[in-house]
Amino acid sequence: MENTVHGRGVLAEHGLSFLIEIDGHRLLLDTGQGLAIRNNAERFGVDLSAITALILSHGHYDHTGGIASLPKRREPCPVYVHPAAFGPKYSLHEDGSIHDVGMPLSSRSVLDNGSFRLELNKGPNIASGCVLVTGEVPRQNAYEDTGGAFYTDEACTAPDRLIDDQAVAIHTSEGVVLLLSCAHAGTVNTMDFVAGLLGVSRFRAVIGGMHLLDASGTRIAATIEAFRRYDVGIVGPCHCTGDRAVRRMQSELPDRFRVVESGTRLVFG
Repeated sequence: MENTVHGRGVLAEHGLSFLIEIDGHRLLLDTGQGLAIRNNAERFGVDLSAITALILSHGHYDHTGGIASLPKRREPCPVYVHPAAFGPKYSLHEDGSIHDVGMPLSSRSVLDNGSFRLELNKGPNIASGCVLVTGEVPRQNAYEDTGGAFYTDEACTAPDRLIDDQAVAIHTSEGVVLLLSCAHAGTVNTMDFVAGLLGVSRFRAVIGGMHLLDASGTRIAATIEAFRRYDVGIVGPCHCTGDRAVRRMQSELPDRFRVVESGTRLVFG
């Protein structure tokens, strides 16, 4: 589920959620705001009470709000999340307005109701045999920032580096598939980190939010060049990537570009 949709009976919202099905496991990466997740799960016959792990990419509401919509479980489900995801988070808009963008209290209360078991991770963690959660991603590239004016205090004086931002890498027989939820750590930083962790020089696919809404042309160009350098087979930008960056990727990588919307299903061998 993400911001756009194509198909009858499927809902979109400003948010992101991926269902990962591999080796008999069903892992949920993020939950969106919570307005669409139940509808879309029912539309595609997904039993949300049967997920084997929940992965939270970071603590923003549009990735964690849907936790409150998840059904209560009989057995606790592991939740892979950085400790900083639970801290206060605010954004400052150009008009001077300040918005609370942190995890809703309703979601936190569900995480504490016995249905889930927190697996707090700052470093890489294995969510299943083929699924790696990155933990904190080192910020190496000077041209990549968090992608917005984010703060840890309501007065917006303490910048939020969003150290809780993490991605998911999936081993498939076709190569590594990298899922980004917002890439606040930087898309290229994340690719570089995962490539070093796994000892790979190419990615089968890089899919998700890349937070290039307000990025400079230089940063967008460097991101596209990194896709070429890593010989990324499928480039699927969505959610917070931004129309300008998406159009450039589609124009410059026409054979690799893939539209990703609510209801999109991708199958890898």
